[in-house]
Amino acid sequence: MAVAYRWALAAGLLCGAAALAVALAVHDVRFYNLTWLQAPVPGAVWLPTLTGIALAWVLTERAYVRDLDERTWRALRGHPIGSELTWLLIFLACFIGGSALLATVFGQLLAGVPFTPVVRVIFLFMLPILFVDRAGFTLTGYGAAMPAHVLRVAEAKRWLGVVPLIACCALAAVSVYPTSPPTPKLVILAAAVGFITVAIPEEVFFRSMLQSRLERLAGRWAGILLSSLLYALTYAVLGSYNEFSPLPEGELHSDVAHALLTYGVLGVLYGYVWVCYRNLWLNVALHGALALVVASPALLIL
Repeated sequence: MAVAYRWALAAGLLCGAAALAVALAVHDVRFYNLTWLQAPVPGAVWLPTLTGIALAWVLTERAYVRDLDERTWRALRGHPIGSELTWLLIFLACFIGGSALLATVFGQLLAGVPFTPVVRVIFLFMLPILFVDRAGFTLTGYGAAMPAHVLRVAEAKRWLGVVPLIACCALAAVSVYPTSPPTPKLVILAAAVGFITVAIPEEVFFRSMLQSRLERLAGRWAGILLSSLLYALTYAVLGSYNEFSPLPEGELHSDVAHALLTYGVLGVLYGYVWVCYRNLWLNVALHGALALVVASPALLIL
């Protein structure tokens, strides 16, 4: 069974590479015109990602990363990895389908009401925790190990990721400023909404649950790339149904190219930081803070 999963994961990587190649060939992508949350992608996404990965690589000892891997695999002992991955993919499909369905059915009646955040919290956070992590308990008694491993972070080395976090946010800020900053109240409101409905559910789902299990089956970089691919394709398929950060293209092949070059790249950054530190607090902070910094100028029009 494990061999079959590995072949399936390898096929997934090849399909992702093919999707990017086809999307770039069909769609005339002008890299300098790409935007993420209305900010230029080269400065807001690519440069922070390269810098963040480089800093994490420099600051992290390879032996310590291997030790964290071993502790992660011990925390997942007793979990049926294959069936859990199947459930996670089902929940991901339900998230995409539910967002599109609610927007289509109720969009005309409740125009302007964001449905995606609610569906995201349900299918990427609540249900995975209840059914995959079994709310921290399994019949084998190992269910509480993984949450404790990624949430009770006392070692100083596992907080070194604060350095890449600050560097990424600083570089992203340079790409969107100078501009008049939004009011503190608006920033606090945006941060609360962004962290609760986006950063926390997505990091719990895509990194702590999905990537960790993919790594266990296929290896470190295969896990990072596959989870990043699924992360990007999720946003590509959501397209305009994602009220907070819709893709600007409007056509599937264009959205796929745009999502792979933005969310796919960010997924690699989040995934590599996850591998280096296995610190869920750090990943949530990086995800939420980077998005908040880049989106802050757009808050002025609200």
